[in-house]
Amino acid sequence: MWLDIASTKWKRDEDEVKSARILLEEARESGKHGLYTVEPIPLEEKAGFKAIAFTLPDLLRKFGGRVRELSLDSACKSYFTLTIG
Repeated sequence: MWLDIASTKWKRDEDEVKSARILLEEARESGKHGLYTVEPIPLEEKAGFKAIAFTLPDLLRKFGGRVRELSLDSACKSYFTLTIG
């Protein structure tokens, strides 16, 4: 029940990949207004394989070589973690 309620904040489409691409575009647009920037990385489409890629250039510039870990866990509909060390 919690997931259904919380998903209204981030779910843009029933297709998870399409939803993620929409969210990346929204984040890219909001980054133009002072938030950290998100840049989608285009990937070649392969039959039977779905993927997205993106970079966070401002975070990379800010933290550079101090980033120890960057992970994305899709087990609970996309949880992002950045560990600075």
